[in-house]
Amino acid sequence: MSNAPLIRQYLESLRKSEWYAQDQLIDYQRGLLGTLLTHSFDTVPFYRDRLGHMFGKGGKILWDRWGDIPLLTKQDIRDNAEALTSTAVPENHGKVYDRSTSGSTSEPVAFKQTELHFIARNCLTVRFQEWHGLNCEQKFAEIRPYPSGQASYPEGESLETWASEGLIPEQPGPYVKLNISTPIEQQVDWLCRQGPTYLQTFPTNARAIAEYVGKHPKSKPQLLGLFSISETVNDETRDICRMHLGHDIMDIYSASETGNMAIQCPQHAHYHVSGEAVLLEILDDTGTPCPPNTPGQLIATPFYNFAMPLIRYALNDIVETGNPCPCGRGLPVLNRIFGRTRNMFLFPGKMQVQPDFKTVTWLKYLSPKQWQVAQTGPLEIEIRLVVGERAAEDMDFDGMTAYIHQLLRDDITVRYLLVDEIPCLASGKYEDYVCELKA
Repeated sequence: MSNAPLIRQYLESLRKSEWYAQDQLIDYQRGLLGTLLTHSFDTVPFYRDRLGHMFGKGGKILWDRWGDIPLLTKQDIRDNAEALTSTAVPENHGKVYDRSTSGSTSEPVAFKQTELHFIARNCLTVRFQEWHGLNCEQKFAEIRPYPSGQASYPEGESLETWASEGLIPEQPGPYVKLNISTPIEQQVDWLCRQGPTYLQTFPTNARAIAEYVGKHPKSKPQLLGLFSISETVNDETRDICRMHLGHDIMDIYSASETGNMAIQCPQHAHYHVSGEAVLLEILDDTGTPCPPNTPGQLIATPFYNFAMPLIRYALNDIVETGNPCPCGRGLPVLNRIFGRTRNMFLFPGKMQVQPDFKTVTWLKYLSPKQWQVAQTGPLEIEIRLVVGERAAEDMDFDGMTAYIHQLLRDDITVRYLLVDEIPCLASGKYEDYVCELKA
């Protein structure tokens, strides 16, 4: 049975709900949350005790008690997979799929999701495409991890269309894919030969492509749009891509477990929360909601996964909420997405820092081919370097150390380690910064 009618119906609903006032959106969310809570209490053993306090006389939901629901952790999912699985998934939610995370930050998390959850996620991606003016008749390229031997250079892989079911035009643009393990020079060659209108890839990969094009300007692919997924996008990456590829990055903020959580506004740099499909809470260390312009821990509750509901799920991400957007959309705003707590440095006094060493500084002092900064102790930083254009004996380690002391704090011990390579994670991502402090 085709899902096209449902996709079209939900998309039409999204085009209206994005303009809801705050009170309208809260009512919309509580309608979906109420159904999810009742289903979870009735059919998911794990929530039997956790959600009992949420129901009053006649099953009325007591929303003022929402903050008393314990947070759900990744370890909870690993330890309680069976108890978190619904014993009676509604038939109209479609098939149930087994999925898992990439295990980027620790061992993978296995979970289940419904077909309806995927439909909602797909429609939110279509909304992002509509906001940013993508044309489904144009060619779309994606460079991301694929199993070994799939989407391999020199040809990659080609599909007839990237358009969502129910929205396929009479002359659909093809969808071409390449494995992200392909060397950057070959990725650029593939893009020039394929000639896509749009490119979607990891931000670190987009930056590597842009930096290569900066050194070889005749190899510049002729793109009309650049889109990123999976990793956090920093301002410098945006600047480099804008300078050498001619386009700013447009970003989707998502996670395997929760789906599409926020998408970049078409008129501004910040993000709009996908409030019709997920409730996001941003909490401080005491569990209190953060005011606008204050970073905090992200807690997510996706509405449409009735196979394994994730209620108040702690993703270990740090984000910053924002004020209402001038564009007029009523969806909540995220100013910045800092990424995983694993990529934040923690110094004595509970001072948490998002490090950001500028490329110009790396070039000035070290000129490495590749680098990674790791916090290995409370006041210890290790710089891992793959030697590039400058020999090790010509690197200015003292200058770089002085820069780090100025940027972070002057009592840090900085060590340098020369390595042959810095391997990517199992997910295909690279981590420029990683906190390796023991919990």
